Amino acid sequence: MLLGAATATAVTPAVAHLLAPSGGHVFTWPFVLTTLAFLTAARSFPRLTGGAAQAGEVALERRGSPAPAA
Repeated sequence: MLLGAATATAVTPAVAHLLAPSGGHVFTWPFVLTTLAFLTAARSFPRLTGGAAQAGEVALERRGSPAPAA
């Protein structure tokens, strides 16, 4: 959570500079962009997802299909 807050803080001036020529305002764009980036990156880190693969195996077992071998 702290990493996301630090990233959003660093992204805020960058987005403000990017939108300045058109007269745009930053508002919550740094937060939105940081959240989307971290959600996308979470797929690359299985320890962060809390065992999503295990949840999929449980769903397969409930349907009567055998679970994939580990």
